[in-house]
Amino acid sequence: MERLGERVAVRLTNWIREGKWSAGDRLPAERQLALELGISRPSLNNALSILVQSGLIEKVRGSGNFIKKQNFRLALIFPEKEFLVNPLPNDHAFSIMELQRGIFSEAAQRGIQIAMLYIPEPKTAEEHRKALRQLQEFDASLFYSTQLRKLRLELAQNRPVICHSSNHDDPEDWAACSCIAPDNPATCVEMAKYIRKTGRSEAILIGPLLYDYNRDFLNRFGHVLAKYGLKYQIQSDDIPAERLLRSHPDAVFFLLYPRLTAQYYQAARKLKREPGKDFLLLLRGTGMTLQNLIPQPVFARVDFFHFGEEMVKTACRRIANPGNPPEHHYFPSELIFPDQGSQDFQAIQNIPD
Repeated sequence: MERLGERVAVRLTNWIREGKWSAGDRLPAERQLALELGISRPSLNNALSILVQSGLIEKVRGSGNFIKKQNFRLALIFPEKEFLVNPLPNDHAFSIMELQRGIFSEAAQRGIQIAMLYIPEPKTAEEHRKALRQLQEFDASLFYSTQLRKLRLELAQNRPVICHSSNHDDPEDWAACSCIAPDNPATCVEMAKYIRKTGRSEAILIGPLLYDYNRDFLNRFGHVLAKYGLKYQIQSDDIPAERLLRSHPDAVFFLLYPRLTAQYYQAARKLKREPGKDFLLLLRGTGMTLQNLIPQPVFARVDFFHFGEEMVKTACRRIANPGNPPEHHYFPSELIFPDQGSQDFQAIQNIPD
């Protein structure tokens, strides 16, 4: 019975850390829980006693068993120091703000502590060791992107590392770190199919090429467009919107930033060129600035808030199961078409290849 109780305690511990119940929740009645687990009441009581001793639950006389706050400490590492101080002036910060909101929301529900850190790329061996020691004080580390590769790989040897994006071309990175990211290949395919369906033959892809993640996305999108027989150009986001629209492009795609959104709508109004009629306008981003845009663009909305929640859930699973391999989860964007409203990927599979 004691050995069975220990096994059940491990199972209940995993359920708690995977989020089956949140901090402060009351466990089901012991009779119901014993039936769910397929064990006797004495075996369940033995398992619950183990959880009380480990600090995961507390017994309240006359009320039942309750989940105590999980004393995990997670480090959240940002790529630029400015985001820790004032993220608003930087267009790139909108996705980070949503990701951060999701992380803190999920952590609050679980009673998990989050420490926001800025760690620059170490320039010396001593800086590397110092950063590693700092992160090893936490149960897991969450990275916004694939920065600090050497540090992440060494940290992942004995701590869970979860990234918002991943480098598919780096097998070592893929094997060491968990990843929560948008399903970019699926997004690119559906937008390419839509461009071709509307009779366009060429697209200009625009984004801040300063970031590796953005360059990688635009290059991959370009390869998909070529696969569908479409021509493409990649341009930096510093190209003037009016100059680009004067070249009469078939389609313009850009990674959504408020500044670009305003520039292209203003330039289109000035040149009397209507998005969706004179050229196809496609955006990808958080959707925070899409309200009341007329005419509405084709939009791939990325739910960074959900990604933040999933990063915390993944960290909890990895902490609870340190012997398991890293997890990789990719979530599709929500496609929004002019005058059609929101559709998920399953609803538009009828667009022919």
